[in-house]
Amino acid sequence: MNKCFYLLIISIWSFYGAFGQQLKGSLHGTLLNEMNEPVEGGTISIEAFKLITSSGRDGEFKFEKIPAGKIRLTITCIGYKQLYKEVTVTIGEPSAITITLEPIINVLEEVVVSEKDFNNVKRLRDEEGTMIFAGKKNDVIILDKTNANTAENIPRQVFSKVPGVYEWDLDGSGVQTSISVRGLNPHRSWEFNVRQNGYNVNSDMFGYPESHYNPPTEALSRVSLVRGGASLQYGPQFGGMLNYIIKEGPRDEKVDFETRQTIGPNKLYNTYNALGGTIGKLNYFAYFNYRVSDGYRPNSHYDWWAYYAGLHYTLSEKVKLGFEFSRMYYIDQFAGGLTDAQFEADPRQSNRSRNYFQPNMNIPALLLDIRFNGHTSLSLKSNYFIGQRNSVMFTPPGTVPDTILASTLQYAPRQVDRDYYNSFTNELRVLHHYTIAGREQAISIGGRYSNAVTNRKQQGTGTTTTDFDLTVIGDYALDLDFNTVNYAVFAENLFRVGKQLSITPGARLDIVRTRMTGNIDYTSNSFNYDKNRSIPLLGLGLQYKLNDLSNIYANWSQAYRPILYSDLTPSASLDVVDPNMKDSKGFNADIGVRGNLNDLLIYDVGLFYLYYGDRVGSLALTNDSGQAYIYKTNVGTSAARGVESFIEFHPTAINNLKATVGDIGVFTSIAFDYATYIDGLTSVNGQDVQIKGKKLENAPQWIARGGITYGYKFLSTTFQASYVSEIFTDALNTPSSSTGVTGIVPSYIILDWNATFRFSEYNIKAGINNLADEKYFTRRINAYPGPGILPADGRTYYISLGKEF
Repeated sequence: MNKCFYLLIISIWSFYGAFGQQLKGSLHGTLLNEMNEPVEGGTISIEAFKLITSSGRDGEFKFEKIPAGKIRLTITCIGYKQLYKEVTVTIGEPSAITITLEPIINVLEEVVVSEKDFNNVKRLRDEEGTMIFAGKKNDVIILDKTNANTAENIPRQVFSKVPGVYEWDLDGSGVQTSISVRGLNPHRSWEFNVRQNGYNVNSDMFGYPESHYNPPTEALSRVSLVRGGASLQYGPQFGGMLNYIIKEGPRDEKVDFETRQTIGPNKLYNTYNALGGTIGKLNYFAYFNYRVSDGYRPNSHYDWWAYYAGLHYTLSEKVKLGFEFSRMYYIDQFAGGLTDAQFEADPRQSNRSRNYFQPNMNIPALLLDIRFNGHTSLSLKSNYFIGQRNSVMFTPPGTVPDTILASTLQYAPRQVDRDYYNSFTNELRVLHHYTIAGREQAISIGGRYSNAVTNRKQQGTGTTTTDFDLTVIGDYALDLDFNTVNYAVFAENLFRVGKQLSITPGARLDIVRTRMTGNIDYTSNSFNYDKNRSIPLLGLGLQYKLNDLSNIYANWSQAYRPILYSDLTPSASLDVVDPNMKDSKGFNADIGVRGNLNDLLIYDVGLFYLYYGDRVGSLALTNDSGQAYIYKTNVGTSAARGVESFIEFHPTAINNLKATVGDIGVFTSIAFDYATYIDGLTSVNGQDVQIKGKKLENAPQWIARGGITYGYKFLSTTFQASYVSEIFTDALNTPSSSTGVTGIVPSYIILDWNATFRFSEYNIKAGINNLADEKYFTRRINAYPGPGILPADGRTYYISLGKEF
């Protein structure tokens, strides 16, 4: 009898428990502004249930386990009108809603403007989509709120508030972005895992990771930079992850357009035009960008074309499907390199008129996002990379003039180099939430498959003409085929321990297979690129929440860089490659504190340590005949350690003075990097030379940027200064060379001014680059587009007229 009674009670309890669960639901929402950008810090409340929450950095908010049925939301946010919204919460399954906020409007002399938040650098949330960022150092640049010359894509302005970003400023064209951090090589950002909308755009991630492709900055909504802790989620790169996020079409318009027309000196003209909107469940966005200029130096003409189309269809509340296609094509004429003497005499001079560089990149991509329920979501990104990298150049040192030969009454034949890229990548990620001891945890797991094929043809004998001509006479001296296959699995788990502490361990396994076939006629070096590797990587992140806007973070993550096929192919007949070269291994470590003190003080200050074992580099040597050559080998093990500090002070946030006098922001972005070789021994002219203690090449000890931004109603303007200390360009710290190929790159200070005037959806942008007309350069190079010193641009200006969504 007692047993039956207990069973009856348990059955009734289970019935009511199940019935109660069925009456519960959840609500997931996103706050957007009139620019279709996420709104952070909005307050969402359900007064009937006394519930309140706020939107995160991606505009998302959640209510879990709330009664099903119709409910009324109250949404408030500084700078936006209060909004009431009725929604229906369904039983069991989460309901989704997107809410667009309407800005508070001010009228000034018949000009309609809206209040703006001029803080243009944000942080990623602990979870974004199917990825985990807790404990990782990261920066998100909001382009709409950044005063920068986006028409010409100047990195020192775009990344002005991200400490430690070092750039190679080659010719001012902005057709390629070459940046690095923590003493890494900036060459086309190849120490980063470069992505667009979350998928890879590097040419060959493990074989030749140069990022020839970069989208026009005017088409971006934001740029995310995650330091070395990104290794486990994206790949083994030392630099971390650089992600370009393309704009989307407006959610509240079926058809809208934006345009910007820019002019400047040296016949600069840039036209950017985009079309976007939302029709039913389909959101679309497409742009066309063309830029042309004669360049700052003679023989520096370039033409740039970029196209993009993105279609994103919401199949249901749970499933979203997207298709994107990107294309970038340009022809860039290179003015050639200079010796130190030539640079001192006239940095604008050019003795090369027949050198051209021409990439052609096409990237189709398919995107699938599924939210199975309130606990589990999936993302699948598949993309194909089809491209070419072509050059035709007269490559002797700058001391050798490119003139008509008396013996033939023609120019000398030029060298033709061509690369053909074909790569396919699939990445699948799943994020799942679960509870331990009543606290929500999260695990992100995924896998990757990529197959990259490159056909490299170099040292072809070209024509004697002066235009861009890829015709080859005879065979290429180098004709190689490379294949890289990569399988990877990875996982990270976000453990929340108490209300403030989170611990995120992670692991990754990369399996890399590389193959090479073909021939090189101009060297007797023998080397083997056929390798099979299994690369396990581990990492650990910690985060301690001080309050809702501030936390202490720490991260340690292993990194890996295989030998690249560009390392094994000498660029000149005298260059020598070490046949016993090894892969590079190391790790990144960070610890810091970041936060926001009531918009009065925004800060991110941290320490870092980057260990880079068996680093591949170049040594400037001389052979027995007295001829200079470059020796490519594992030059040693390096360590970069230092401080990265960003601090921004808004004095008018005191007593809300910015409402009457405007927003003033004073910022400093400073990085100190003590980067040296901690081990290394090489042979120079038959003698052993110790490079331990030598400074790391391309690693400025100081990068300091600072400035002031003023914003009020329709006006926003920024003045900034950038200082970069001197660097060496080889591991031996060679002070100078007769050809300009190796030596010191002196320190420099660059001043820039930019301003934006907004009139409703219309705007005027203007600025002056290198205001003080500093004579400087950032790179010496031993091959194209030199060899020698590549001078940067002097003072230039621009003015743009535009309309935005």
